[in-house]
Amino acid sequence: MDGHFERSRAIYEAMAQAVVLEPGWRVLDAGCGPGGFLPTLAALVGPEGALTALDLDAENLATAEGRVAAAPLACPVAFRQGSVTALPFPDRRFDAVWCANVSQYLTDDEFLAALAECRRVVRPGGLVAVKETDGVSGHYYPMDPAVGWRALAAVLAAGQVQARGIVRAAELRRWLERAGLEEVRQRLFPEELWAPLPPAVREAEGTQLRFIALGTERADLPESDRAFWRAQVDPDSPDAIVNHPDFVLSQRLRPGRRPRARGGLSTHTDSRRPRPVTIAGASRRAGKEGAWFSAHARLNGALA
Repeated sequence: MDGHFERSRAIYEAMAQAVVLEPGWRVLDAGCGPGGFLPTLAALVGPEGALTALDLDAENLATAEGRVAAAPLACPVAFRQGSVTALPFPDRRFDAVWCANVSQYLTDDEFLAALAECRRVVRPGGLVAVKETDGVSGHYYPMDPAVGWRALAAVLAAGQVQARGIVRAAELRRWLERAGLEEVRQRLFPEELWAPLPPAVREAEGTQLRFIALGTERADLPESDRAFWRAQVDPDSPDAIVNHPDFVLSQRLRPGRRPRARGGLSTHTDSRRPRPVTIAGASRRAGKEGAWFSAHARLNGALA
């Protein structure tokens, strides 16, 4: 994750800033990983605010805690091990939840459970922001687009959870609405990486393509597709696409939010038609953003 974060640091930080966290807020970074977003989140809430970093993996938490100890941030940070599908916090504990690059690892049912938990731990009027990679919009050039689509279709058919997660990101707004969020807005963050790639970027993209290639080893694909993916297993191979002089990665990132509450909270799913929203609206509620996708929304008692 660190390599991909560093590769896209500028756009990742822009996405976090677009959520508009307010000074003094208590914010949960749900699925913090090694802590890449913590400095940006801390700068946004300032010295009067506070962060809680949660991750399921103890090694990630240790890395994040070590980094904060070595370079203290703009606000206090607490660390807690736990799952986004069963958050170990009381109701209405936070002003906002930030959840980045986590939903792709969850099944549909787990994702709904995680959204319900995010609703539960955010105060009335608070915010939930979800950022994810949009697997539908990304493309590696000069790869034949059909090769990528066939590989994606094959791993989806095999029930690969992460493949489903990055495809689901394209409709994150609807998932947030289904979870009872309203005033959902969507924003796209496009990103392009052009050859010649800096060494760190080439390494990160080569690793990503290797991961995809290994995932297609048992897929039912034409032999020409299989030959292409075999060439991606070794990123240092001259046949690996990251070494092509015309290489381009074009992708989009997506984010989202939660609604404001007038009354008690509940974690039930609401299937009623949401109110119309404007993408340019300033209200903090549910939405999504670009090739990396994010959605935000406030909790609304009418839906809670």
